[in-house]
Amino acid sequence: MKFDMITLGSATVDYFVYTDADLIEIKNIDSEKELLAYPLGSKILIKELHTFTGGGGTNTAVGFSRLGLKTGFIGNLGNDEQAGIILKELKKEKVKFLGLKSEEYKTGFSIILDSFADDRTILVYKGANDFLDFNKVKQNLNNVETKALYVSSLVKNSFDAGLKIIKYFKEKGAVVFYNPSSYVVSLGLNKLLTYIKHIDYLIVNKEEAQTLLGLNKELELKELSFEVFNKTKKPICITDGKNGAGFFDGNKFYKKPARKVKVKEKTGAGDAFSVGFVYGILKGKDYNTCLKYGILNSDAVIKEIGAKNNLRSSFD
Repeated sequence: MKFDMITLGSATVDYFVYTDADLIEIKNIDSEKELLAYPLGSKILIKELHTFTGGGGTNTAVGFSRLGLKTGFIGNLGNDEQAGIILKELKKEKVKFLGLKSEEYKTGFSIILDSFADDRTILVYKGANDFLDFNKVKQNLNNVETKALYVSSLVKNSFDAGLKIIKYFKEKGAVVFYNPSSYVVSLGLNKLLTYIKHIDYLIVNKEEAQTLLGLNKELELKELSFEVFNKTKKPICITDGKNGAGFFDGNKFYKKPARKVKVKEKTGAGDAFSVGFVYGILKGKDYNTCLKYGILNSDAVIKEIGAKNNLRSSFD
């Protein structure tokens, strides 16, 4: 079985919860934080509730499939109602499930609390996502080939399984893209290098790039890209929210500004960007066009609630 793209990562059911929570600020000498506040001991009425699927693995799988790539997804689900919701949507979106269903763990889910245009608070239950078993999933990968592998955040048991899956497809000639989460990045560069030395492209946001380098000061995107490349020796794409994104291929730096759009909900914006950017590379586009595709796809997603609901099917 041959694929254009296989994604590897998490799968969740996302619950978007809107209440009358208050936004408060706490300031001290060194910093200030905005917090959501709920009265203790009270029953909080929910004004709106939306349920969609999420997770970096399935978000990107659906994104690539909508753009016409033959796509598979590797992840670990529970054997429960939430798994059924995810599998039903993957089938509808023409994504082949190549992963596992676990009897021991529940399917992961997230609760997105009172998201505002600029930010949101997310409660995450990783569940089965953390316990992917390479020896078991390898049985599903016999005679499976792919032109490209996109790897999102994996932790605990799944981190080790992910490394073995990367090596498995790399040996078959796949181009590998890696987009770790802020949590994985916080584990340090040495931990991440076990993955990075086997990949072809690295994708992170600006905060993750600075954490990766252990920086306390903020660098401009161009200088930051150079520094990350010097440490990893891999082409690096760094996103910077409303400021756009940049890419350094080892020789030249490319940058694309963001567009002004009305933001409704930001969950899935990074995954959508990665889909557009990676799709451009796979289609042989120049890097400026790849960045443009990423921004267009991200802009589309943040106009709606839900990480998959407004993913683009073309960039024409």
